[in-house]
Amino acid sequence: MKVPHGSRSDRLSVADDQWTLLLRAIFVLCADRLAPSDELAALAVSVADRPELCELVDRIGQSRERLKIEPDAIADLQEAVALAAPGTGPAGCTRLRDACLRLARRHDPVMPFMTDRILAMIRGAATDEPVPVPAIATEVGRLFSLGENETRILSALYVMESSGPLASALRNAPDWIVLSIIAAAAGVDTQEFVERTIPGGRLEQLGLIALRGGRDELADVGLSRPVLFCFRSNTLDDLSAGLFATTPAPRHAIDDFPLSDEEIRICSASIAGGYPILLSGDPGVGKTEFARSLVASLGLRAHTLAAVHDRSIDRGRAQSATTRVAAVRMAVGLLQRSRDVLIVDEADAILQSASDFLGLFGAGSYDKAELNDLLESLQVPSIWITNAHRMIPESALRRFAHVVDFPHPNAQIRTRMLAERIGPLAPDHAPDWIEALAAQYELTPAAIERTTRIVSAQIESQSIRAADVPSRVARYLRQTSGGALSHDIRRLPAVSAGFDPRFCSASESLDRIERLAVHRLQSGQSLRLLVGGPPGGGKTQYALWLARRLGRDVVLKRPSDLLSKWVGDSEKLIAAAFRDAERTGSVLVIDEADALLYDRDTAVRSWEHSQIAEFLQQIQEFEGILIACTNRVDGVDPALRRRFHKHLTFGPIATRATLEAALAHVFPNAAFSPDDLTALSRGPALMMSDLATATQMIAIDGDTDGDGLTDGGGSPSGGDGDGLTDGGELAVAPPAIRAAAASSRDIVREILANASARQPTRTIGF
Repeated sequence: MKVPHGSRSDRLSVADDQWTLLLRAIFVLCADRLAPSDELAALAVSVADRPELCELVDRIGQSRERLKIEPDAIADLQEAVALAAPGTGPAGCTRLRDACLRLARRHDPVMPFMTDRILAMIRGAATDEPVPVPAIATEVGRLFSLGENETRILSALYVMESSGPLASALRNAPDWIVLSIIAAAAGVDTQEFVERTIPGGRLEQLGLIALRGGRDELADVGLSRPVLFCFRSNTLDDLSAGLFATTPAPRHAIDDFPLSDEEIRICSASIAGGYPILLSGDPGVGKTEFARSLVASLGLRAHTLAAVHDRSIDRGRAQSATTRVAAVRMAVGLLQRSRDVLIVDEADAILQSASDFLGLFGAGSYDKAELNDLLESLQVPSIWITNAHRMIPESALRRFAHVVDFPHPNAQIRTRMLAERIGPLAPDHAPDWIEALAAQYELTPAAIERTTRIVSAQIESQSIRAADVPSRVARYLRQTSGGALSHDIRRLPAVSAGFDPRFCSASESLDRIERLAVHRLQSGQSLRLLVGGPPGGGKTQYALWLARRLGRDVVLKRPSDLLSKWVGDSEKLIAAAFRDAERTGSVLVIDEADALLYDRDTAVRSWEHSQIAEFLQQIQEFEGILIACTNRVDGVDPALRRRFHKHLTFGPIATRATLEAALAHVFPNAAFSPDDLTALSRGPALMMSDLATATQMIAIDGDTDGDGLTDGGGSPSGGDGDGLTDGGELAVAPPAIRAAAASSRDIVREILANASARQPTRTIGF
């Protein structure tokens, strides 16, 4: 039996007739089980059709004397009958019903008389055939593959909820009588009705019924709101209305995201097999966009569950986790396993409420078993997206086929995204400034989109020109990285702009080390470098430089990052550092490593031994690139030293030729005489830091007004204070530009002063 087509009023009229048949059957059950009452008489009058009401009026007139009814009351009824003539529509029948009820309220004997006469007429017209299920209920049953009894239970529940006279008649009846009536109306016994409507039963799992409270009373059982509105409007559209949000088409290919090929294959296989997966990560890193791209790559259709369900499935309650749980169940019932994927974005409330934590804040909580059952019973593949999985019960995490700890985009992906989104706004600039931004900031896709919108708006309003885009972007990122949106924009440890490893004096060819790192990286092998030497030789700068050459981000850890006053916390911080670096493919740089990797023979406390043991284990198992920098290699535990593939030593500037080239690089506008070079060669051993510090000191001495700014008040780099030149290029060595006016003699004096001041510190381990 199909849902009738035609106008909405026609469809509703047919639907009302179908539901009335069921309501009349329920009235018969009530008349058999309930004591006579005004409410039962009102129910009888509400289910009688126009011919039955006219016949009822005739019978009342014939029994006027026995019922002790005044003649004017009969006249009022007859007038109502005339107004309810065929063709007058529902309004005529409504006036006739009202007239009958007014008469019954004025004459007590009329109430049971009406109930008995209407009951007799309905029974006289009844057949042996069961009452047909309304067409819309049949369609819902077919959609969710329900059995006939389950469909009839939904139909009976709808009539119970939608009929005011029926609700009034049952209001004071005991629960066991009401249960017997509704079960009989559904064509089942009470035991089957209870089994079909228990918490966690199939009807609730599909989101077709909603249970309020703990189902302590029959009134706690009812239809979910979508089903209620679907039956009321006689259209299936109301089942999905409000359940799904618009799912935009993906904008990126599946390999554009910072996940390994193996992880993408696991996600694809899980979805193709019909299982749920969980994407967890910081806001704005691209989890939702990846979900859409993943579904598209498999040739499936993505359906996103609406974040706010306007028509609460959980009747009469505020928005809560239980609301969305029911929405998930309803949505799954409307999708097809072979071609649809459900995306549950912002799933924190659902997944974390099972831990009862959010319930403390009024968000609604439920038993963990209910969440586990939900995840196990899903009939379509699903992708759940959350910002953190720490509060999700472990039992629920195990129900996911795969859990992705979604990382921030790495340097290569950031560079590509910046070039695609912001690059076109400054078409005349070389791409170097994009690469510099990607190396300087860890940006989420959301931050890149936000920056693009802001700069585009400024261009459209003509407040900036295309030539100003690099400097404006740099200023915006620098300002935002320290504000409320710092989780989207984070400054990264970056190599100094003027650093050049050609001037470093190392124990082994740095070109060969770079080639080795590239080879190990491309072959999927780890590389562990222990870089030692006196301070100022460029050890840490070289580590940062190498990471940039490899196109990798840096996870830079110092003792303050890894040491805790709480016993056991340091080991956790150490493990987390290695885990984060390996997960994101970053180069792990440990600075001042001798304070962390010290010889165990010098340890006096048990936790000192356990920290070294943790380092030993993590270094041995680390599959990425690790660079440990230290001024005292001899202070590193021998067992740890053996676990590094290469030991490099950075020392003072070794040759006169290297010194001359380094001076020309750091002080490009100064002319150094042979006497200057001789004076520098005869002094203390020089480190690259001595030259770098001299640029800073001379730049301060060269300020015209002592405030670190040029006479024009601008930045010393000739730009606008953002580290970019007016042309949008990153300034290579701003202090050197400001030191241009200094004489070579002043520069030599400053370099020697730095070296002499550094010499005594070597004896105390600095």
